[in-house]
Amino acid sequence: KMWTPFKILFSAYSNKKTGYLDAHIFYRDSVFIDVVVPIIKNRHVIVVTGNADSIAIWKKTNPSFAHISYIETPKEHAFDDVQNIKKDIDRCIDSYSEHRPVILFSCGPAGKILAGMYAEKGIQSLDIGKGLEVIFTTKSLEHELV
Repeated sequence: KMWTPFKILFSAYSNKKTGYLDAHIFYRDSVFIDVVVPIIKNRHVIVVTGNADSIAIWKKTNPSFAHISYIETPKEHAFDDVQNIKKDIDRCIDSYSEHRPVILFSCGPAGKILAGMYAEKGIQSLDIGKGLEVIFTTKSLEHELV
């Protein structure tokens, strides 16, 4: 029930013709590494999250993409900072314009709105939610699938 107001807000501000994928697909073990990484390995990956621990794990793992950028958002209420997050994303995109960007969001409702905004601009955007927390770890979220 708590998501109903957000779903209404999301549908009011999102392009219905844009393809969206539920973040739960990333809760399945190894889907990101086995399926997504081979597709985006030659891209500029921009990770946008409020989880500093996830950023540290990604940096330690050092995944091999053409380039990778990290944007740390507020851990809570990132939606209040959407304009600054957008500026940071735009700066990352402009800095590495020779590589097509793909943006991975894990920053709550702000990620959903931002993913929709960038998708409408033709920039591949994946709101992977808390699935970001388990990529490159031995943790699993599969038990949380309903």
